[in-house]
Amino acid sequence: MRPRWKELEAQNPELKTEYYEYDDNPELMQKLKISEELVPVFIFMGNDGKELDRVAGEVDKDKLQSLIDKYISK
Repeated sequence: MRPRWKELEAQNPELKTEYYEYDDNPELMQKLKISEELVPVFIFMGNDGKELDRVAGEVDKDKLQSLIDKYISK
């Protein structure tokens, strides 16, 4: 999934991305309510830090791009 997301980042330079490894960040995973069965998880956050949307598991590029388009003005 990361290569797919990296491609989307290149196509959407206004996108701000942070990556976290599940095993290295147990407190954050608990705070965000992410279980090991759900990874990878893409969480779309607003500028105010509130969660706008989330998708888990294998997600195709078009679905991810549609979410990016939904939340980012170009």
